[in-house]
Amino acid sequence: KSGKFVTMTNNEIANLEKHCLKTQLDESGSEGSWFIITPRFKYRSEGEPVLMGDEIVLVSKQFNSFLHVSHPRFPDGRREINGSSSVHWNSFRALPFASYEPGEEDILKAGDIVRLYHKEMESLLINEQRNKE
Repeated sequence: KSGKFVTMTNNEIANLEKHCLKTQLDESGSEGSWFIITPRFKYRSEGEPVLMGDEIVLVSKQFNSFLHVSHPRFPDGRREINGSSSVHWNSFRALPFASYEPGEEDILKAGDIVRLYHKEMESLLINEQRNKE
């Protein structure tokens, strides 16, 4: 747990995809840290509970852009998370991360710990600390 907020900014552009907004981890967060979870497919409507395994889209309330995984990679193989107005390559799947608690249903609740799995890229959204040597 980094204690930081995923924050989209319009002050900088993304490193790999120049048409996208930069997204970074921020100590204090801002209005760019507010994301709305919406269903990827319209078989669920906004306001319905998000179920474990559902494909979701994270939309920035401030910039009306989607949290997006870049298609190009950095030389070391990593991809960039950024903000895009495109509907492509931007869905995630809510997967449980913490152990199951008896009595809890399959509904994602505030405070639940989840991993975000990007279906098209077949990868997880993670935060890695790199040694700065």
